[in-house]
Amino acid sequence: MPEGSLPEADRPLPIYPWHTETVRTWCATWGQWRWLVGLNGAVRQGLDWQQVESALRLMGIKRKRWPDIFAGLRVMQDEALLALEEINKGAH
Repeated sequence: MPEGSLPEADRPLPIYPWHTETVRTWCATWGQWRWLVGLNGAVRQGLDWQQVESALRLMGIKRKRWPDIFAGLRVMQDEALLALEEINKGAH
């Protein structure tokens, strides 16, 4: 690795301009998960969509953009759940 360059995992990822609002919303709502708690512990079910709607309103994102943002968030949520599942498998 050349001097002064970042390791691959630390390099910023490019974000297409049309995905900016989705990524901003994801960052604002990342901690807003619905949890299922049972005898075997707690498991994330998915994002709390009511909290996502509140974030969209507070962020001033135009309502006509919401369907596209929701679609992007569903993809991000599904990928995050898969990644978190893999992390949890390694912890046990």
